[in-house]
Amino acid sequence: MDTATALKLSKVRALTESGAARTIRIAARLSLPEVADAIDSHPTTIWRWEGGERKPHGDVGVRYADFLQTLMEAS
Repeated sequence: MDTATALKLSKVRALTESGAARTIRIAARLSLPEVADAIDSHPTTIWRWEGGERKPHGDVGVRYADFLQTLMEAS
């Protein structure tokens, strides 16, 4: 894993653990299925990440990190 990927995953994990990821999604008025569709994942995956049941990882975790970053920049 390269440094940029590790940094993105670290940031997105901090966002999910703090509850900020859910707050960002809700502020953007996006549902779990909408976010899942945008990052080519499953709504249950996003729900588990936001609920602290699992941690974002791999390519989909990076896509989630990028998506959240885009939402934060747009607000």
